Amino acid sequence: KSEDDINIAIKVNALTLIGAPGLAYELKLSKHFSAQIEAAGTYYPNGFLGTQKPISLIMGFLQARYYPKEVFKGFFVGVNVGYGYYKMAKAIIPNYWHEKYNGVDHKGWNIMAGLSLGWAFPIKKHWGIEPFISTGYTYAKYDNYIGNTLSSLEKARHAFAFAYNGGVYFYYKF
Repeated sequence: KSEDDINIAIKVNALTLIGAPGLAYELKLSKHFSAQIEAAGTYYPNGFLGTQKPISLIMGFLQARYYPKEVFKGFFVGVNVGYGYYKMAKAIIPNYWHEKYNGVDHKGWNIMAGLSLGWAFPIKKHWGIEPFISTGYTYAKYDNYIGNTLSSLEKARHAFAFAYNGGVYFYYKF
């Protein structure tokens, strides 16, 4: 296959190595545009990497990307939308890392929409590395639990800016 015939990339996020798997499928639509679908998640009900701060989540995203050079090469910017379901300690959220886990878990869902920025570094004809970050606005709705007991009902955070996805994808193009 020539470079022009390569239209698909299958990706695995390096964060998979620490138990936060991410998989993506990117489809070339034209020389400069592509569409991507991705899923990410983690399952640490007893504390993320020794922090004693539990987090279990699953997220899915759809993304439209623009590459100024060409798809799968160089800088890109994307517009994305996503949905997530989670059960986690408030203290696992970066703004609250300084807090100790108080036994209260947020259990709920969120909708995310924003921009992705990244760079696709081709290594060989079929292989590459892609660091990226997705940030934008999120709306979150959750209940608070202590153990399995509901402690407060239907809390919501409306449209706040947040970096909600990122990492380094290793990909194979075909």
